[in-house]
Amino acid sequence: MVHREMEPQINADERRSNVMSEGIIGAAFEVSNVLGAGFLEKVYENALNVELNFRD
Repeated sequence: MVHREMEPQINADERRSNVMSEGIIGAAFEVSNVLGAGFLEKVYENALNVELNFRD
């Protein structure tokens, strides 16, 4: 008999939270990759808002 390490079970709320977190982080990376460095924080904030609305 082979023993496999069991992954902890997560409920639907945790799964939904994980999916949302992954989407937000992915959008933040996309904004960072496209814009690069050197802008004021407000530029990144606005771009992230646009990216999140685009993904919705």
